[in-house]
Amino acid sequence: MRKCFTSLSLLFFINIAFTQTSFNYGPTNFDVVKRINVGDQNQSNVFRASNLTSLDGILGSPYRNESFEPGIIYRNNDSVKTYLRYNGLNDEIEISLSKDAYSSTNAVKKSEFISCKIINDFFVYKQYIDENKFKSKGYLIKVYGGEKYNLYVRDKKVFKEGEKAKNSLEHDRPPKFTDKRTFFIQYIPDLPREVKLKYKKISKLIAKEDQTKLSKIKNSHRKINSLDKLISLISNIDK
Repeated sequence: MRKCFTSLSLLFFINIAFTQTSFNYGPTNFDVVKRINVGDQNQSNVFRASNLTSLDGILGSPYRNESFEPGIIYRNNDSVKTYLRYNGLNDEIEISLSKDAYSSTNAVKKSEFISCKIINDFFVYKQYIDENKFKSKGYLIKVYGGEKYNLYVRDKKVFKEGEKAKNSLEHDRPPKFTDKRTFFIQYIPDLPREVKLKYKKISKLIAKEDQTKLSKIKNSHRKINSLDKLISLISNIDK
């Protein structure tokens, strides 16, 4: 009953909040909230806070930020403040009324018209091209926005099954969640493209018109082994 009351309270809060920012929260308008963690979903292979307790000995977390953090949901020019956290395994942003909440029955609806800010990270739901040149959609974190280029990172979580020791000299390996970060360069208005942090790979995604700029700074940016260095390279080309 308490969980039901919390869910209804959250929907009511979101309803009021978005109405105050010119949203019409109803079946005939675009919705910003979807239901999660209810019904048969708890029996599926989807990992949420409510069913993680049944996984004894698991290491790590499927969440990028363990607890709910102050956040903002944007739709076009409207916004509302709430508490959010990113589930990197399910690729969804969960919503809560309280920073101290353990689980949630609501998440932000996935749409390119809706974006979110969690503390200082700006999440956008976009189509992109992965390293295998396939188109996909998911949450990207915008880390640089320029006149001709944008940079994004995708912070996913991967679940790895545990392994039993093969002999007495080894130890069992418990199941765990691991981080998987990928980087994207977008030459506006093209789609963001996944790229390795290697100069040769990055240079292929720089427009022909900017190759001269790239050649002038390549000696000081040959070793791109961090996000900061990637941002430095692209921001110098984007001037």
